[in-house]
Amino acid sequence: MKFKTSHKYDDIINHDYQGSNRPDKMSRQMRAAQFSPFAALTGHHDAVEEKARQVESKIILGKDQRRLLDQKIKILESIVDQEPSVDVTYFIKDKKKPGGKYLRQLLKIKKINSIDRTIECQDGKRIQIDAILSLDSNYINRYFE
Repeated sequence: MKFKTSHKYDDIINHDYQGSNRPDKMSRQMRAAQFSPFAALTGHHDAVEEKARQVESKIILGKDQRRLLDQKIKILESIVDQEPSVDVTYFIKDKKKPGGKYLRQLLKIKKINSIDRTIECQDGKRIQIDAILSLDSNYINRYFE
């Protein structure tokens, strides 16, 4: 079997390579960026994670539970000048979904505003009284023994 020889590039085969005519060469980082992964669905992963994120429903207290909580708040009002430490469980609304989550923290109470129905803490945090699920403290427990 004979190979047919082609003379298609004979006129340039022995010339030296001149390089690119472009004055500016692309940096290695720019060349590498051409091959970086491409996310066709930008934000899709975040949307899936957001959809899967769980939130809780707010628990509505019964009359007896609300009355007990109000009594505890009255006790705290009477000793607020002592800046009592209180274990507070309260509801935080979610910014994106209906519902939210419960947070439990040990807080130092600075002020109780019965008009706005808020509790102000030493760290500047303000908690709506209607968002509170439970209050627990050594100060309060003395009155319920």
